[in-house]
Parts: sequence; C-alpha cells; structure tokens
Amino acid sequence: MCKKILSVIVFSIFLVVFASTTHAGNWNGWIYQNPYPTKNTLLAVKFITPQKGWVVGEHGTILYTEDGGENWEAQESGIEEDLKSVTFVNEKVGWTVGNGGVIIHTEDGGKKWERQGESKTNSSILELLGVKKSKKQRRDNHIVFFLNENEGWVGGDNGTLLSTRDGGRTWHKQEFGRFIDIAGVFFINSNTGWVLAEGKIYRTKDGGKTWESSELPTVRIYTGGYATPIDHRWHGSVYFLNEKKGFAAVGYNSILVTEDGGKTWIAKDVSDSVDRLAFTDEKNGCMAASSILCTNDGGKTWKEKLGVKPGKWETIEGFQVSLWGLSFADQTTGYSVGMDGQIFKTEDRGKTWKIKSRKGDRYSYFLDSQIGWNTQNDYKQRKSRIIKTEDGGRTWKVQKTFDYPVDIRFFFINSSTGWAVGNEWGHDRSGSKLLNSFILNTNDGGQTWESQFQEKSGQKGIFQEKTSITDGLFDIFLRNSTTGWVAGSQGVILHTKDGEHWIMQESGTKLRLRRVQFIDAKRGWIVGSKVTEGNGTAVILYTNDGGEHWQIQWKKKTDWLGLHDLQFTDENNGWAAGQIHEYSDDGIFVQTKNGKTWTEREFKKIYFEKIFFLDKNRGVILTKKGQMLITRDGGKTWAKQRMPIRRYPWHVSEIFLEKKIDK
Repeated sequence: MCKKILSVIVFSIFLVVFASTTHAGNWNGWIYQNPYPTKNTLLAVKFITPQKGWVVGEHGTILYTEDGGENWEAQESGIEEDLKSVTFVNEKVGWTVGNGGVIIHTEDGGKKWERQGESKTNSSILELLGVKKSKKQRRDNHIVFFLNENEGWVGGDNGTLLSTRDGGRTWHKQEFGRFIDIAGVFFINSNTGWVLAEGKIYRTKDGGKTWESSELPTVRIYTGGYATPIDHRWHGSVYFLNEKKGFAAVGYNSILVTEDGGKTWIAKDVSDSVDRLAFTDEKNGCMAASSILCTNDGGKTWKEKLGVKPGKWETIEGFQVSLWGLSFADQTTGYSVGMDGQIFKTEDRGKTWKIKSRKGDRYSYFLDSQIGWNTQNDYKQRKSRIIKTEDGGRTWKVQKTFDYPVDIRFFFINSSTGWAVGNEWGHDRSGSKLLNSFILNTNDGGQTWESQFQEKSGQKGIFQEKTSITDGLFDIFLRNSTTGWVAGSQGVILHTKDGEHWIMQESGTKLRLRRVQFIDAKRGWIVGSKVTEGNGTAVILYTNDGGEHWQIQWKKKTDWLGLHDLQFTDENNGWAAGQIHEYSDDGIFVQTKNGKTWTEREFKKIYFEKIFFLDKNRGVILTKKGQMLITRDGGKTWAKQRMPIRRYPWHVSEIFLEKKIDK
C-alpha cells in the first residue's frame, strides 16, 4: 500500500513541476478518451453473461467488459487487420476472425489471443484458402460460429468455408463455390446448419459435407424498388430458432422468413435496412443496421426502437447510427455495436436501448485530471453548448448555449482565466455553411463567457476572400493573461497585448493556419497548409518579434499534403505532424533541433492526430487507429503501443513512469 501511495505522490509532484515549466499549445497532455471506449468502428459483439462480454472491430480492436459495459479494457489481438466476427462458448474459450484470413483463439477469457492454423503440424489457414504467400492475394473471413468448444465453422470470401472438430487445432476446407462470398453461418446441432451467401441460403444435414440451396425472394431496396439480394457480399446474417423456423437479413429493407427449414422463404418489408439478427426465444428478437427493430410475436411484426426515422441517417449523442453487431446475453439483456465505437444496451428485451459509449467534442480540454471543458452538440436541434466538469468527466454542467453547431478549441492559463476560439456553422442545400468565427473569454472558470471578437460570414474583415466550409479560426495560444495569438484560414493571425483586444498580423501567406505556439513573448511558430486538386502545400512560419514579421522556415509541395499539429519544448526542439497522401493514412513528421532548420520523415500507414513531448527526448504521437508511437530519443526511434483505455482523464507522462499507478 505504501508503495502505491508513494508512486501516486511522485506522479502528482511530477505533473505539478511539468505543468509549471512548459505548456504545449492548447493541448497540455491530458487525454480524455473520446469516444470512450474507442473511436474505431466495432463490427461484432458477444456477451456470455449480462455483465461479461467482448466487442471486436477495426484495426484488430478487442475490448472486454465485466460490468455490463460501464468500463472497458483493451485486449491485445496481436494483429492490425479488421476483426469482423466474435464468438465465445463460455467465459474462457472464444474465437474472432477477420481480414487477411485471420483466426485467433483464447482459452483464458482474452488475456492471451493466439493465431490458429499456422503451426508446423497444421496446414496454414492461407494455404487452405488457396493464397500463395508470394502473391498479394486476400481472403477475408467474415463470420465465425461455434456450437461448443470443439465444433466450429468460419465463412468468408470466395467460397471460404472452414470447419473444425477439435477447437481449431486443425481446420478443414469445405467446398462451397469458388466465387461465392459467405455472409452468415448458423448451426443448431453438429449436422444441421445454414449458410447465407450472395442471394441464396444453403442447408446441410451432414455437418457440411453436402449442401442444398434455395433461392431468396426479391427484397425492398433503399430506393423503394425490389431486387434479388445478390450484391450484398458479406453483409447480412442468418438465424434459426429450430430446424424449421429461421430468419435472414441481407442489408436491405426486408426480413426473410422460412417455416420449412430454409426450403422456401418469404420477404416481409420493414421500416429500416437490417443486417444483424439475434433472438432471446421464439417470440422475442431484434435486428440492427441503421436502427434497431424488435419483435415480440415471432417475427410477424417489427417495431423501430431507437427513435430513428426510417430511411434517415440520424445521430444519437453524437454517433451516426450504423450498427454492425448484435448479441443477447439472456432473455432481457442485449448489446449492439457499430460505427465510431457506438455501443447500445437493452435490459428489457429490446423495448428500450441506452447508449453506453461516450462521444463528446474531439477538442476536449482538461487543465488537470478533474477540471475540463468540452462542447456538447445536440444533433436533433442542431445546437451546441460549452460544458464543464470538475470531477474528471463524471458529471458536466452547461455554461453557454449556441443557436447553431460549433467547433471550439479551448486554452486556459489557470482554473479561472481562459479563452475559447471557434466557428459557428449553419446548413443549407449546399451543405455546411460558416456563419461566424469568434473568440470568447472567461475570468470565472466559464460561469460567464464574454465575446472579444466576432466576424460573421460575408463581412469584409479578416477573411478577405469568399468563405467556404474549410474557413474559420482554428487555434489559440496565450503566454499569460495579456499576450496571445489566434491562427485561422486564409493566413489569418490575430494578436492581443492586453488579453482583450485582438488585431491582425500579416502572415505573408493565404494558407490554412492550424496550430500556433510561442516559447516566449517574441519567438513563435505556426504550421499551415492548403490542398487543392492535385496540389498540396505546407509551411512552418517563424517570428522572433512577437509576430510583427513572419518568415517561412520550412515549405513543401506535393500532390496532397497537410500539417495539423505542432509542439516546441524549448527554443531549439520542435516537431510538426500531418498527412502526406489524401487516400491513405501515411503521415509526415517534421523536426527541428535548432529552431531554424527542419528535417522530415514519412511514416507509412500511420495517420498522426496529436503530438506531445515532455522534453527533447520523450514524446508521444496519438494515431488515428487508437495507438501511440512512443520515443525516448527525440524521435530517432519509435515504439508502437495501443493506447490504454481510461474512462477518466490521464496524462501522457504516465506511460514514461517506471511504476504503474492505479487507474
């Protein structure tokens, strides 16, 4: 106990010393997981009890909860491919499958996951799938189904159907048509099962040795017409209550029903597209896709349960509803997961659903582990609010309401004095429209916010050219209560000498300026970029006279290039990061060791979101895939690590401590 208390005290002292010596722009190293528990799209879910369950998704994501979704922890999958399906037969034994033909297995509840089918005594899964390692071929697995610890099946691209009778120690390929993509697999015993694949349902009575097919009827598509469901590829699922009655969903606005074991099917139109199915008994079940529809009469009628209008893309607490996984743990408790980490839960057979994941504004700002500010968007009323927490995000209080959606970046020099810079957005037939850009100030911790600057779209002012959806004010940095700068599009730089009035500074560029930082009252840097079709330009600007004059220290032109983050720890050591290609996640990292000359380095398939350095040696990069790159030598070498999941704010300095502290 003493050691734990001591480590916490040491960590607290370290943070106090750190906070008093350096300040890295408007992000000071405090991470508020957003969304929580992940921003990766979740593609499948399996709960073995109402409390214990797993979700899997993009980039090898595996999350586990043992308290019904209140708190989550990441499990290491060992892969970066998308995981598309997961199953557990008890609290210890489970499998998940995904892209690249991957099959991974656990026997200890996910503490350790191991690939199957790649030992010396077993044929490689890729060899079973007909993939030669010397050629760039893909065979993605889409569905895994196990009856018990031994008997299971995996379905995927190009007729992939694998079976095992020994828990996956050995897998056998079953012949199933070379160009058929399998979307769903369901067995009710060792012999009887069904497969959904491109417009047909296949049934076996001998464990998969032979199959007989039945055509599916036309289904109602999004435009209101009808078509044969052939082009759904891996979307959809199949679910049987017994040997006679079953259901199939194929990603359209119809649910397919059979009463004769799959020989014949009828289509029943429903209000939304449906993709995933799960039942608690012969009368009660749900299906999910762009909403959740449930039945309590065995599938005769289905009612929408999320409050989403049929045919509309709607958001719930900031999440656009697009669900990919559905699982019931018992007669009453179920879960559904989907895009951007959304997780829904029901405890009444699907009558009502509550969202268990959290999503706030991505520019949340925490002064320490307890005090922070965020923006809350009401997507139905299209309004926004500034909200504040004093207990680490457990509860929030509304401080200011806007009539339209906003994006805001905060900067506080202490718990009382701070600023908010941002933009207010409207919407018309052409899309988003910039209404006005503003700077707000508070001297009482946000209880009251006073306007220091405002410019409405269309006014002739700081934006000399016609505004667009990429315009606005994007960053703010204050040295103290009187001296600060704001950066924005079209080369806009605003400066204050009294903490209240803002004047223009000439940047010498028309680029979109994204981040600004000063290491004293005179010396500062700004990163900016602009992308037009086939032409990308990025620059790093420098001033040594408080912004009276700016000069270009670094400039680069490519087909596509954008810098969006910046940090200096002293007058010599600085870093900038961005994206180097439009249609990839390739990142660019630019560094100076003398505050004058810059070197650059490209990272393949790593999209940088935030950078933060504790000093000239220790630094962290947060990536789009929910990972961290960590350096202890100033950026010469980097180690990859999955970002720890924390429900409440934590500081990046924690990962450099020798001893772990309690969550």
